[in-house]
Amino acid sequence: MKRDDFNILTRPDIKVVFKQQVTPDTRLSLNALKEQLKLDEVPVGLSGKISSVYVEMMNNMRMHAAPRKEATAALGIFLLGEDKKLYYLQGSNAVASDKVDTIQIQLERMNTHIKDELRKFFKYRRRQDNPNKESEGAGLGIIEIAKRTTHPIEFSFKELGEGITFFTMLVKIDKEG
Repeated sequence: MKRDDFNILTRPDIKVVFKQQVTPDTRLSLNALKEQLKLDEVPVGLSGKISSVYVEMMNNMRMHAAPRKEATAALGIFLLGEDKKLYYLQGSNAVASDKVDTIQIQLERMNTHIKDELRKFFKYRRRQDNPNKESEGAGLGIIEIAKRTTHPIEFSFKELGEGITFFTMLVKIDKEG
């Protein structure tokens, strides 16, 4: 772990950190996230954006996680932080190294679209068959995240060996506008 990675965990602007098994039922952690947003008096529309991105990040972690020995669910790390101008959501988990190129291409593609294009692409994709037979979704989660963020999605991959890569995604949402 780089020193910067540790520093982010010790900063007072980090509101929520979860290390959890990621299952189809994320209600407990989603409820905790919503409760924190309510305590912080985050406006309903902004809270909805943050919650929606959280759900999609958890679904992506669950669907694209590398298999774990003797485990029934993927393991993921999520954090929600804020500064004066924005909220940031970071999700990290292990993925199979052979999926890195596909994930990277999808994220780069989402970062090149403007919001109106993303809305149209989302509607179009929703009506199509899922081209990725390994995915339960229709590839809509990353589109949904890109629609709700106000900055390009940041991401990184760190090869861990044995066909496993540690994937991190950072999403930023402006507090205003």
